[in-house]
Amino acid sequence: MAYLIIQQEQKRRDAAVEQSRNNAAFAKDILKRYSKSDTLKFDQVRSWLQVVANSQIGTSRKAAGDDSALEDRFPGSSVALSELAIEREDFSASKKLYVVDDDEVEWVFMMAMDKKVKGTFQREVIDNGVDVKELELRPKDFEYALRAWLSYIHNRPLLDEVMLRYGTNADGQMERDSVRHMLTDLNGGTPPKESALDWVMAEAAAMPLSPGISALELIKVMSLWYTKDLSREMPRRATSQNGDSVPATDASAAGGTAAAADAAGGGL
Repeated sequence: MAYLIIQQEQKRRDAAVEQSRNNAAFAKDILKRYSKSDTLKFDQVRSWLQVVANSQIGTSRKAAGDDSALEDRFPGSSVALSELAIEREDFSASKKLYVVDDDEVEWVFMMAMDKKVKGTFQREVIDNGVDVKELELRPKDFEYALRAWLSYIHNRPLLDEVMLRYGTNADGQMERDSVRHMLTDLNGGTPPKESALDWVMAEAAAMPLSPGISALELIKVMSLWYTKDLSREMPRRATSQNGDSVPATDASAAGGTAAAADAAGGGL
């Protein structure tokens, strides 16, 4: 018995060493391709992400592999996408060259920085007014950034479908009324309380900063709605848009509960 335990422990150590070597080789290759230093700057990350995205055209979502990075950060979003999506179009069916925008690069930095401690990006970048384009991605974060990016681009068609269904503004973002209609559908036809909607919109808009709800922020909206107990997250008394004082406990009727979080399960 003791021999088997020692043997299993040795296998785990060997696997960890092999993974470390693979990660080091992967990071070295990325740096060789996109940078002359030991990190990736903002535009270098964009170049990398763009190559990765376009390499996935013709690759099925299943073949792309692990979706856990996105689900770990935004649990429950898979449930919402499954409920709202009309057709599950695969990214591999795309015929267009994918162009990575600033928000998407910023989102990848956020995912990497929040990998261990959620809220790191908000505290260190947004709250301190740091220019996102001055950030640098470290080699130790390359593998997680890649997993998050692959999860996102293979779910982008579903996010686009949901946004098209509920309507967007001229900038391609969902505004308050569109988000309200979407949450009403997710809530079985019952409109959300204005106080709960205020909270969800404010929380989602912090990642990243933008005037409306982008596809990236929509992931967070769905996760908040399905996994948060709003009666705990809301202030004791909140003020709705029409100025009425609303008890925070009323918000619990509008959305997710702990039970919903347990049911969310699975990868996005």
